[in-house]
Amino acid sequence: MSSEIFYGGGVSDWKFMKDLPKKSAVGASWLGLTEILNGEGVEIQIGFRPPPLKLPIKRNNHSFIGFHQPGERKKRKDTPKILRPFKSIIDRVDILTTMNLAQQVKADYYVLHPYQGYKEGVTQEEKKQKSIKFIKDILIIKKLFGHKYRLCIENLNEPAYPSSVEEAIELLKIFKKDDIGLVFDIDHHWMDFQQKQKNSPKKDYYEQLTKDLSLIVRECGPRAIETFHLAQAYYDSEDNKWVVHGLPGLKKGEKMDNATPLIFSAPENFKGEWLNIGKVIQIIHTLVKENSIDKMKILIEANSEEGEIAKNIKQLKEKDL
Repeated sequence: MSSEIFYGGGVSDWKFMKDLPKKSAVGASWLGLTEILNGEGVEIQIGFRPPPLKLPIKRNNHSFIGFHQPGERKKRKDTPKILRPFKSIIDRVDILTTMNLAQQVKADYYVLHPYQGYKEGVTQEEKKQKSIKFIKDILIIKKLFGHKYRLCIENLNEPAYPSSVEEAIELLKIFKKDDIGLVFDIDHHWMDFQQKQKNSPKKDYYEQLTKDLSLIVRECGPRAIETFHLAQAYYDSEDNKWVVHGLPGLKKGEKMDNATPLIFSAPENFKGEWLNIGKVIQIIHTLVKENSIDKMKILIEANSEEGEIAKNIKQLKEKDL
């Protein structure tokens, strides 16, 4: 059996729609963003409130379509005080709207953040129980409306949940009969690894990544991982700055028109920790081949202009990895 690797780009309205009039943004902006990724996969995250009721996206234009739950609402000065106690209910209304959009465009999967609260003093067990309750609620909604896409959880960073591979595996096992999948975010995993290395002997990240991915497949099966989120991540020791979700091979602020993506190495004179995108893709390819996984998706989840994402996907696909 031959395996296929599909590439795609993340599309978010946070950046591209913020300066546009509400009435025109939904149609023109989204159509332009998805057309530029024509033929590639696309994952959509809507922060626009309220979410639109329809998107001009065609299923046959993309190798895969994913949806990401809306970001958590923040308390803003323009939010009526009387509504703030109902934030969790309003959030679920937003999630339902985007779940309906996912069904409309025949999405392959829908990504959930099981627990992304940031209150101090919450134990891991409490986070797990809140995550289980949240996933059960979403499963009820999905079944009630007859939606067909696959629900997936995403590995996150502390204090969110799940923040470790072991926690993610535990949730996958709890919801095995519901076919819950995992969207494995490389940047979150890399950040978690680097943070834990601060006061301990240095380990090899790529060895750990290989072990963790193999553990997921061994414990939860070859279909456990639905998609990979992949982007540039690094720690610049000179600036004491952590950066994630950048374009592969580039430092923050660099453009592909005047810089060559450094897929296998850090920029010249760079000091710090640099995620080697080439090695990561090689590890994914090996995982897919050794476990006879017929299809795998790699999504470039970068904070960048949409044209830059498309160029980056093209260059990654052309690399002989």
